[in-house]
Amino acid sequence: MSRAIKWSLGLGVVAYVVVVGVVVARAYLRMPDLVSSPTETRVTQAYRDDQLGVFEPADRDSFEGYPAGAEMRVPVRVPSDGDGVLYDWMGEPEVKQQAMPSRWAEGLEGDGAVEFFAYSLWYPSGDSPAEVAMSDFREIGSQRLLERSELDALGVPEAFHRLQVPTRYRAPVMRLLCRVRGMPVARLCRPLLGDARTGAAISYDLEELEEGYPAFAQAGEWCRLDTALLCWHDTPVKVSVQALTGDPERATLQREIGASVVFPDRLRVQWLDQADEEMEVEHSVNRFTPMEGWGGAGRQDLIDRLRDPSDPDRRVAWIKPSGGTPGSTRSLMVRVSSGEYLREHCGWRLSGENGYRWNWDYLGEADQMTIVAAEIEAGLDAGTPIELVFLPRRTELTCEIGGLPDAPNGREIANLFDLKIPHLILPEDPEDAEDLLLAMIAVATQYAWDFENLWEDHLPASMPADRTFRGATPRELLEFYLKSTPGSRLEIDEAEKLMKLNENREPWFTRLVEWVEGMF
Repeated sequence: MSRAIKWSLGLGVVAYVVVVGVVVARAYLRMPDLVSSPTETRVTQAYRDDQLGVFEPADRDSFEGYPAGAEMRVPVRVPSDGDGVLYDWMGEPEVKQQAMPSRWAEGLEGDGAVEFFAYSLWYPSGDSPAEVAMSDFREIGSQRLLERSELDALGVPEAFHRLQVPTRYRAPVMRLLCRVRGMPVARLCRPLLGDARTGAAISYDLEELEEGYPAFAQAGEWCRLDTALLCWHDTPVKVSVQALTGDPERATLQREIGASVVFPDRLRVQWLDQADEEMEVEHSVNRFTPMEGWGGAGRQDLIDRLRDPSDPDRRVAWIKPSGGTPGSTRSLMVRVSSGEYLREHCGWRLSGENGYRWNWDYLGEADQMTIVAAEIEAGLDAGTPIELVFLPRRTELTCEIGGLPDAPNGREIANLFDLKIPHLILPEDPEDAEDLLLAMIAVATQYAWDFENLWEDHLPASMPADRTFRGATPRELLEFYLKSTPGSRLEIDEAEKLMKLNENREPWFTRLVEWVEGMF
């Protein structure tokens, strides 16, 4: 056989192998069938373990905390030679965490009653201002649209018709309107919505997203509770809400360092300080250096103690600015025996205010201490005492909503990959944008999701200039992602309702596939 024939045969074999490689690679990378039934159950193990999970009764959880009766000494305030302040509780006895009393009740205690009265929806569309009007309320039982005059006559406040638009995640919002009786202080929280046909959870607690505005408000007998609604089509909805109950316990906390109040067996709150910016707990106290000249001979003793992590008597917390914009808010900082009881059961207000606020920001743990802050508007009276209210128990309340006729997609839609999301704006940060895009695709189609980030340094060149998709379907969003993200790969586990992206991809395989596709 001549050399030319051998070369021809060799090249033919190579070409055949390459063509087969292309076929195999493209088969491996082809888009799976994108089908998501709006009625098929999502109660699978993968979906149950997912970020949203399934609609289930509230977990009657137990937790530990430091005993409320344990002493909290008045701390010494030590200014830093750099950022922040160190609070030193030297000599305070060591205490161990213990199981806290059960906080669950089988129903509202005493004469308390909550009526699920109406609901309203808001879907992002266009460049919404900071505050918008909610859509008309519908009666929960009959789905009847309620006239504004009818609600005014019932005493529903004007403010309940307006929504402060979420800024971090511009997801749709459902507002529940409830009427309470026999509850001078009401607190509704932990809303959970579920698709009654599929069993999927379709909401996320706005208070967990730290959007910066109260998801709950009470005005007389009326309460409103907002939650992120992760559903763009009409479907019957199950609703679960947790309500605090029990006789309200009240106390006044003076804004003097070391002042404290106790709610027996459950919670002790100690006033620390205030700052005109957002704060955080710095855990590396061994790097703290007191201001030059502070404490005389005691300055070096404190430095030595901070450098020794094995010191059993060390009770310190270093609180410093977190990097926010100074002057925008005022942080009111307290130490508490139980962060769980404070954030879940304790409301506060400045003396003389109407209504209670329930927003507390966790700053961190330090040496058997939990440090928490409440934020108020800058410029409020610095010395006004804080009035606290504590509701010791909680219970779960439920109802059902027959459908969402005001959703942008009707109940007749057969495949959730084909519904339209009216308005989706992605953040500037590439990784945050990728997280949000893939999460919205998954929740809109009621798929669990698991993925590895590939947008590490920059957004795709094909991204819309304003990072906004208008009227796109989950199918179109997924196609955009796969087309504009080199090395991306999609797998669908139909039985488990699980969507996997970019998993188990070795760099050599990615480079091979991209080279083969580039050749052909």
